[in-house]
Amino acid sequence: MRKTMNQAVRNAVVVATAIAVGTANVPCASAEEMVQGEGQTVAAATVPAESANDSVVVMEPTYDDVEPAKEPTSGFDQVLEPDFSDSGQDSGLNLPAAPVESIGSADGQPSSNTGISEPGLSDDSDAEDEDGSDSVAAGALALDGHALLSASSIVAGASVTITPLVTGASEDVLFNYVWERDGWQSWGSDMNDTGSASHASSKTYTFLVAGTYHLYVDVISGAKTVTIDAGTVTVQDAAWDVSAQLNTSQACPGSEVTLDVHSSGITGDVRFNYVWERDGWQDWGSNVRDGEGYSGARQWSFVPPQAGTYTLYVDIADSSGCIRTITAGQLIVAEDAWSASLGLNSDKVQKGGTIAVTPSVAGTDAIGFTFNYVWNYEGAWAEWGSTVKDTGSFTTCASWDFTPQKAGRYELYVDIKSPAGATRTFSASVMVEPTFEFDKIDCSKTYLLSGQTVTVKPEITGQVEGLTYNYVWNYEGAWAEWGSTVKDTGSATTRVSWDFTPSKPGKYMLYVDAIGSDGYSTTREIQLVVWEAKGLTALSSEGNACWTVSCDLGLSSPEGFTFNYVWKKGSDEGDWTQWGSTVNEEGAMSLQASHTFRFAEEDYYWLYVDVMDPEGNRATVKTKVGYFPVGKAGYQNPSSMYQVSSFNVAPHPNAFGVFSYMTPSRITENATRSDCVEAFIGRAYEYLGTPYVWNYACAPGVGVDCVGLVFQCAYAVGMDLGEFNPYDHQATGATGWHSHDAKNMWDYGKIMRLSMNQRQRGDLIFYSGHVAIYLGDDKVIEALPPAVKISNVWSYGTPLGVGRLFA
Repeated sequence: MRKTMNQAVRNAVVVATAIAVGTANVPCASAEEMVQGEGQTVAAATVPAESANDSVVVMEPTYDDVEPAKEPTSGFDQVLEPDFSDSGQDSGLNLPAAPVESIGSADGQPSSNTGISEPGLSDDSDAEDEDGSDSVAAGALALDGHALLSASSIVAGASVTITPLVTGASEDVLFNYVWERDGWQSWGSDMNDTGSASHASSKTYTFLVAGTYHLYVDVISGAKTVTIDAGTVTVQDAAWDVSAQLNTSQACPGSEVTLDVHSSGITGDVRFNYVWERDGWQDWGSNVRDGEGYSGARQWSFVPPQAGTYTLYVDIADSSGCIRTITAGQLIVAEDAWSASLGLNSDKVQKGGTIAVTPSVAGTDAIGFTFNYVWNYEGAWAEWGSTVKDTGSFTTCASWDFTPQKAGRYELYVDIKSPAGATRTFSASVMVEPTFEFDKIDCSKTYLLSGQTVTVKPEITGQVEGLTYNYVWNYEGAWAEWGSTVKDTGSATTRVSWDFTPSKPGKYMLYVDAIGSDGYSTTREIQLVVWEAKGLTALSSEGNACWTVSCDLGLSSPEGFTFNYVWKKGSDEGDWTQWGSTVNEEGAMSLQASHTFRFAEEDYYWLYVDVMDPEGNRATVKTKVGYFPVGKAGYQNPSSMYQVSSFNVAPHPNAFGVFSYMTPSRITENATRSDCVEAFIGRAYEYLGTPYVWNYACAPGVGVDCVGLVFQCAYAVGMDLGEFNPYDHQATGATGWHSHDAKNMWDYGKIMRLSMNQRQRGDLIFYSGHVAIYLGDDKVIEALPPAVKISNVWSYGTPLGVGRLFA
């Protein structure tokens, strides 16, 4: 019967554990839930809500000034005092990590599981099956029992006793008593509180907080553990009637406010902790925090220290330990009738100049006002100063001359304090201008071909003496690939220009930091586009009558580039008897990144693409294609087999990324069978060392599996294998049935099947679930983990047979 705690419960468990350690000898705490069991006090606090400004988790005061808890949902408002450490830091509560504990373990040590289980539910016997049913370890079946409760409903402060009745236990039996309130909002156990189980055959609890409690007992006998569900107890509130009243809802700083408490229905000694907070717990205090402890006085005097909105609370504790917190009311404290402003002689000054800061106070006699002048650099507090920091106190000087030591933006503040102690802060931003002006970056070119060098020069006016520079670049606007003068040499340079040679095509961002002698730095940037005519892609359609061509520039977008698409007829590249181009037809370069040629006459054609970038850099790429209605040229296999061709095989129309790569055909239209075999095997050798990746049929170095290697070698002889292609091989293999594999190719019927004694160089050797390329002399080249390698033909086992691509 394992239950898994949600995050709210986990947080409750964390705080409960922390409080149990911190309050071992503390009697009671306000605004926190207390449970007393046979002389042992356990704090079972819940996590407080965040403060209104969401910037700091602030907990309202407690009786012992330590224990936090959230406000109750009853008719009374509970609050928690913030838990400030001795260091004085008040940035919020840092909760420890949630405990990972098996409450039911025999030795009380945490289990190795990474989840959180509710206390009292043993890891040995209550693991839940996947279908939701409970199961019990076979070794624990002989241990069983139930428990008796002395009552099922009590009033807060009364007691209830739980008595387990066990069968099948050995003489040495231990009990771990566990309770939880309202769905594990709070909980406790012997194991959690003391670190060990108990020999006690019963347990008496005194519950001080109203709610529905569920009780369990972990029974531990030898190596066996069983958890008994003892039932629930409903705890009702004691019949208290408490109220508090302020004598006023408005006051001034320094004036006295009184608070009176009225109560009935509380028996025995009653004690009070008076608490105040200002402006959402930005400041606060209490009797306990001030060291006075709980008081028996039903009236309290409070003097607000400064203007703001105050909320006053009272923690009430009776002699039994029951505690309730009420809100006494809200108090608006207004300042004295004065106003102030901050005057600057200028919001901009040259480096070395002085800024005069003159605060003024109006509406009252300015005698007795004091000032704290504060500055920081560039809006941060890594560099800052103030009157109090420098001298230890506010000053009576009603003006301040600030002389900044370096250029940049400064934030200036003045804290103005009235004789009554009320403080107001005013601020202004000023700019200290450098003695130089960084106008722009001058580049010899912003578009360049791969391998070219660009010269970068910062254009700076004003005082340039003493300036140093940091030249920085990154690739494609990210910082995975970058470099700089400081990174490479350890310091900035005095060189007023920089030569940069990019290593590959793409877009680069170039930056120059100009750094003054005072450390002030300003930066300018410029984009550099590096491209390369890496190749021409030609895709055929309509039986090779149409060819669509485009140029790979090594860029994600060809924006700004222009193109001239050229064709010429005939196998001889030097014969320009018949030709044409888009420039001739349209009169200008084209902005289109692709173009389709349509041919009417059967022949070979040369296709060219002239590329020009916006700055006039040019490059040309070309390829040879053909228009033959039969669709093939070169050595021909029987029509029932895959055909060879001097044309490239087009990728699958849905192919993308690495799965669109197809080895270009390497044979001519007059290729012999031997030429095809050697082109086929030659391509295989280029894959040696390429990683084995299941479902891959990609470029060398990227990854292939056994049949993927065959695909790319076949494409090297213009052999279109149809559905056996990189896209279908990966798409069906990764998400469905791995259909386009070696076995399917063996069974497909378009490869001549022969026995092993008929094997020749260039044949395919098929095994059960594998295929290799035969080299001769009983050697094969194959893709097997971890990479493509050369092996003995018998290394993988007895082959199924030989598959011949070239008849």
